[in-house]
Amino acid sequence: MAGTIPRIPDPADIVGLIKRNGKPPLSQAVYIAIQKKAGEDRSPEDWQYLREYEAQQREEFEGPHDARQAEEVQQENRRLRTELIDFRKECKRLAKLLHEARIVKGIEPPLRTTEEKVRATITAMRESGASAEDVEQFAREHGVSVEVAA
Repeated sequence: MAGTIPRIPDPADIVGLIKRNGKPPLSQAVYIAIQKKAGEDRSPEDWQYLREYEAQQREEFEGPHDARQAEEVQQENRRLRTELIDFRKECKRLAKLLHEARIVKGIEPPLRTTEEKVRATITAMRESGASAEDVEQFAREHGVSVEVAA
């Protein structure tokens, strides 16, 4: 058309040209059109276009890679993990104190160890008429001697 003025590229166009070494910017429409083709019908250029478009999308999603920022994020994650571990320890300590206070007030019975629970289960198994073989197998699985549990 005579008399049409060429469009002035905006900053995004310029950045796209720089990022793609002078090649035109990647288009979602072209990407979708290539995706619709059967794999065997795609040319090597099509496959390259797909890889470049997906890489660009990942970069936009993840943001530009900044080593300093990545290190800061990693340090913050370490700090948060350490803090979380400390909070869990404090929760366990407080739960123990609460349990001890409830024991003193007679609200809760004392906690039993795993071995005590296993022995109580063995006793209950015997009282309910479980076979000696089942009792022995349960005791072995939990590392308790059947003779000691008797």
